[in-house]
Amino acid sequence: MKKFFYIIFICLFFTEFAKAECFDDWLKENIKQGEILITFSGLTFDTGIDRLNAALWFPLEDLKICGPQVFNLEGKTFQYYDIINLDDNENKVFARLMN
Repeated sequence: MKKFFYIIFICLFFTEFAKAECFDDWLKENIKQGEILITFSGLTFDTGIDRLNAALWFPLEDLKICGPQVFNLEGKTFQYYDIINLDDNENKVFARLMN
């Protein structure tokens, strides 16, 4: 868990998604009050500690997904994305791609 917080810290304070590619999608399913987000394109994201921001997101809301931001930590590769809810005042979460 400590590694996860380390990655989040690095991403939030030292990187930006300014050059990341973005695409539009829709929320298909919100599981465990924002912990897992599934899109209509079939992508599954784990929001981890950022789930409180996504807890009240509803199916069919418009999303803009930007990324990936790729990190290698102790031989493991992690892909993180910025997920912006266009229907919720552009509320944003930082999530790990699960599939």
